[in-house]
Amino acid sequence: MKHLYKLIYLTLTVLFFSSCSDEDKDLFQGFTQGAYVRFANEAPPATIVAENESSGFSLPIEDINENTQRYSLDIIGTLAGTQDTIENAITITSFPATLDVSVASLADLFQVPSSSLGGGDNFRFIATAIRNDGVVFNAQQPVFNAATDSTAAFVSGGNASFNLLNSAGYRNAMDFNFTFACPNFTRADALGNYTVTVDNFGVANETFEITAGTGDANSITITGLFTNPFNADVDPITGAVSIPVQPVESEFFGFANGNVNSEEPSFMFSCSGNLSFLLQYTVDAGSFGNSQIAGSKM
Repeated sequence: MKHLYKLIYLTLTVLFFSSCSDEDKDLFQGFTQGAYVRFANEAPPATIVAENESSGFSLPIEDINENTQRYSLDIIGTLAGTQDTIENAITITSFPATLDVSVASLADLFQVPSSSLGGGDNFRFIATAIRNDGVVFNAQQPVFNAATDSTAAFVSGGNASFNLLNSAGYRNAMDFNFTFACPNFTRADALGNYTVTVDNFGVANETFEITAGTGDANSITITGLFTNPFNADVDPITGAVSIPVQPVESEFFGFANGNVNSEEPSFMFSCSGNLSFLLQYTVDAGSFGNSQIAGSKM
């Protein structure tokens, strides 16, 4: 009888693991490689000084999964504080390819004189990639919606993971931007009230103020962008902004102790009254990565 019990137990155990194995296989059914385009060697610079009409970048891009039939870019330009969007500004249908962007090409797209483009003008590139079976992939991240008493949990939004868009090593060409820089920084010209023109992280207030900081002649204090003010130092030659880790909110998205700092290039453009920060957002649990925030003097 004991042997019979052991045999029954063994049979049930095998059936249990077999069932788990079948369910695990089902979990991965339907997963396929998406259409994803990236810069082959390096991402575009965060800032470019508009010295002449050819100022810009020319960089190779690649279809990493070799399944993209069409890659198109919408360009959101913030020129002198005014935002405008050119849809399907650039379209590429074969890879590898080279993405060429210059003062002259941008001026032509936005129908402005080349001489009008300069310090603080920002250009954000948002891509759509169509796979060879017609499925469309974009630069939006998926959002998990928790279950409620009346609805089941579901995923909405886009189909590009956070890592693909925000990790430096991925060199993504699905959502990127650059800003034209000023030749130097003058703090007196930078002080005043600003309005937010770009907030990719989505937690900042609409207006804020920049005042003289308590440090050296190039330090500034930003008040009103978040609940708590924070300080920054500006390089007087390049306009590059250094922001140490500082608490600005009690939480981000329910995670305690929201801080900001700059690890990647951030800039003040005193010659045009604009700024472009690439802020890292962190909480006790870790980092949300880097996101751009831009503003224009009112």
